[in-house]
Amino acid sequence: MSLVASVGDDQVTNLVAWASTLPNSVTEGGLGLALSRWVSLNPSQALDWLRAKPAAERESLLVAMIRTEMAPASPEIVSLAYTIRDVQKRDEALSLLVQTLTAENPRATADRIRALGLSASQTNHLLKLRPVPRE
Repeated sequence: MSLVASVGDDQVTNLVAWASTLPNSVTEGGLGLALSRWVSLNPSQALDWLRAKPAAERESLLVAMIRTEMAPASPEIVSLAYTIRDVQKRDEALSLLVQTLTAENPRATADRIRALGLSASQTNHLLKLRPVPRE
């Protein structure tokens, strides 16, 4: 995690590539944080790299990235989250992404979910994952 904070923007890609070769026990949350940073700097490159990974590795990396709560709830990331085969992990990841949509204005969450341009079933599923507004 210290490396993620100290590396320059131009080295994030190399950091993610290198860190992904280390055992999960070493990289735990740091790789997710590095991947989140890469997605914020160069989403198409980072997501292409992520999509090229074998399914199990991609799912693990995606969950780690989303758990940092820094991953944007973009249509691409939400669509990738829907490919997570473990239903519990998928719903956890999607719930975290929905929470990022509620951060600024909880009442606008439904509009933001609809603006993602997902299928009707996916949109309805995300709407059900919204946190209940406090009164």
